Amino acid sequence: MATGGDQGGSIRIPAAACGIVGLKPTYGLVPYTGIMPIEFTLDHTGPMARTVHDTALMLEAIAGYDEGLDPRQPRDLKIPEYTALLTGKIENLKIGILKKGFGLESSEADVDKMVREAAEQLGSKCGAVVEEVSIPMHSDGLTIFGPILQIGGDRMMFEGAGFGTSANMYYDTTLQEAVTRGLKCHSNDLSKSCIFVRLIAKYLHEDYNSIFYGKAQNLGRALCKAYDEALQKYDVLILPTIPRKHQSSPKKTLP
Repeated sequence: MATGGDQGGSIRIPAAACGIVGLKPTYGLVPYTGIMPIEFTLDHTGPMARTVHDTALMLEAIAGYDEGLDPRQPRDLKIPEYTALLTGKIENLKIGILKKGFGLESSEADVDKMVREAAEQLGSKCGAVVEEVSIPMHSDGLTIFGPILQIGGDRMMFEGAGFGTSANMYYDTTLQEAVTRGLKCHSNDLSKSCIFVRLIAKYLHEDYNSIFYGKAQNLGRALCKAYDEALQKYDVLILPTIPRKHQSSPKKTLP
C-alpha cells in the first residue's frame, strides 16, 4: 500500500501502467495536510494498492476531516465503511461507456477493445445496464487543465514556496524553507519540462495577468456540471485510464 498525489493523473496513470489499483478520491475527501502542494484546486491524495479491497481499506484509514488544517475539505465529511460496500450484486447498476474516451488520436485499438469488452461483460455476466454516453466537453478537459496547472502551479509551488498565500491552512514552514533554498541554489537542476512550464506560466501571467487561469477555472466548473449531469443517469462512467499501453524506457545509446 502507498499514497500518491494526483493533480493530472499521477495516481491513476502509474497504477494503470503497473497493474495495480489507484484511486483519485473526491476533492477534499482525504486531507492534503503536510503534503507538497502543486495547485490548490487540483491537489488530491489517495491510496494505491494491489487490490480493490486493499485500496478501500486504506481509504477508510486516511479519509476524513482534518480539523480545519486543510481548507480543501468540507466540514461535514461523512466516511462510510468502504470495504463493506464491495459486497453484493451489481444487477441494474447503470454503467456509461464514455464515447469521447475512445478512438483518440493516441489510442491503441487493443486497449479500446479490452476496456469495452470488460465493461460489456459487467452487463452480460453480472446484470448491469451498459450503454454508451456522450459528454462532448470531455474532449476539452486537457485544454482546461493546462492554464490551471501552469499558472496556478507556478504561483503556488514556485512563487509561493510550495504553499502560496490567501488560504487559512496548515503551512509546513520547514518544507517552505527547503523549497526556497532549493530554488535559490539549484534552479539549474530543474528538468527541461519544468522550466518550459514555468516559462509558459510567466508569459501568461505577465502578458495576460492570469486571465486564462480565470477562464480555465470557469470552464472547469462547466465541465464538472456536464459530468454531474451524466452521473444523474449513470452510476459509473468507464473509459481507458490511458489510451495506450505503457512504453518501456528507451535504451541508453549515448555515454
